[in-house]
Amino acid sequence: MRNIIKYKVFGPPGTGKTTWIVHKINELLTENKIRKDRIAAISLTKATKWALLEKLFKEGIDLQEESVRTMHSWAYKLLCATYKTVPLVSCIDLASFFSQYKMNYVCSNKELETLDLEENPFLIEQEDIGNLLYQSFNKLRLKYPFPDESKVRAFFKEEDITYISENTFVKIYFDYMEFLEEKKLFDFTSLLEKALENEMMLAGDLLVIDEFQDFGALHNLLIDKWLEHFRYSIAAGDDDQAIFEFAGSNAKFLIEAKSEQSIVLPKSYRLPLDIHKEA
Repeated sequence: MRNIIKYKVFGPPGTGKTTWIVHKINELLTENKIRKDRIAAISLTKATKWALLEKLFKEGIDLQEESVRTMHSWAYKLLCATYKTVPLVSCIDLASFFSQYKMNYVCSNKELETLDLEENPFLIEQEDIGNLLYQSFNKLRLKYPFPDESKVRAFFKEEDITYISENTFVKIYFDYMEFLEEKKLFDFTSLLEKALENEMMLAGDLLVIDEFQDFGALHNLLIDKWLEHFRYSIAAGDDDQAIFEFAGSNAKFLIEAKSEQSIVLPKSYRLPLDIHKEA
């Protein structure tokens, strides 16, 4: 990451990272350094998004829901401002694509025709090969942005994939990318890719990046671009708790990100003392 984050906040669960963010926002608002309508916050999941909104509301900061979004939701909003339509790949589309290889893709919700923008694509419970491949194709592109064949093969080996051959994996991956392009469809990761390729910028006074350790390489390329267009930025996370490593996240981006101020919150109000000491 080339750009410098203003405030970087470290701390295990329960140390008050979200509370620190809320107090800093209140301070910046009180000092008229930022405007409430020019705050943007990024999270990876809906759960962290709602946790931040709830804490802000309790502290008297009535931030609109549209100002706190998942990464995919922000990318979708930016793309919609440029394109007439941004059609998301549906469960039916995915099932149709994988069926040509005699593979099943099962929707997590039978009544859901279009993938939910703010659901995590890696939390699908089905074990059908189509579902496994879809998860792998998203993780691959988050870990290795815009991968060539060598990166696809490297990923296959790193993941120790055994349910399909390497050559078949590579072929279906590039067929899948061609399928999205030909049908002019977007999956979760291509929303981020297109926003980055087309330099679609998020801009404002303050950018908040919550649970920063949950983001991967592609996320960080986009965040780095967006940082250029904000006067203030806060990144909070726990470098020992990258729970989405299975989905391409990497805590090294939190650790290595440059900042003007680095704040470590040492005391957990949630974890038992013996567990906290091990964290």
